[in-house]
Amino acid sequence: MSWAMEGDMSDPAKGRLRALTTRFSGQPALPAPAWAKRPARAPAAAERCVMRTGVGTAMNRTPVGLLALVCLALALLSLQCNDCTCPPTSELPAPTLQELLAAPDTLRVDGLSIVLSTFLMRDFMPLCPPDGRPLTGSLQASELAGHPLPSGSSVLEAWVIYSGELWNAPSLGPTTPGHPGEVRPDRLFTGFSDGPKWGPEVAVDVVVSLRIGSRRTFFLRAPNQWIGRSD
Repeated sequence: MSWAMEGDMSDPAKGRLRALTTRFSGQPALPAPAWAKRPARAPAAAERCVMRTGVGTAMNRTPVGLLALVCLALALLSLQCNDCTCPPTSELPAPTLQELLAAPDTLRVDGLSIVLSTFLMRDFMPLCPPDGRPLTGSLQASELAGHPLPSGSSVLEAWVIYSGELWNAPSLGPTTPGHPGEVRPDRLFTGFSDGPKWGPEVAVDVVVSLRIGSRRTFFLRAPNQWIGRSD
């Protein structure tokens, strides 16, 4: 209140006004709140970039720390994919019939000689359907001289070829070192079921893709494999 207003006041009012003014003018001012003392933070470089580009209001409201974490996660994912041990065949188109038939019957790699043997069967036991059960098979890749196969080796896929027709096993059992119950580091054993109802008592070609070591993949063929039957 300005002192120019005292001319409009009575003497008692003037006295009270002076007393109040003297009372409060002698006290120190109240301290400013902590938030008012902090200087305004200049926007970081990333924030200034986002503010300048103005790409979407949701992007402008995204914290810079979250954006940094997302970028870091994407970078780590890219490095992981570049160094993954996924079988190369998963990145390639399915092989043609001609490519499978051209696979060797003896795989020679890194001083090893590997061959494929099979046991194929159709079940016609009395409890089976009249036309028998689908084809089942046991597959074994063996090193001829008994040398151990590199760590990480496994059977990846299997195909059966009969009279120009091709069947790709949708899934295989786990690869083990030899038949169940034995440990043979020079062998890879697996199997399939629910195959086609070819035969029985006909010859087929069986082809597998093998991963030798951690990344290298090869085709291996066992020609003229007999489909037996059980009664």
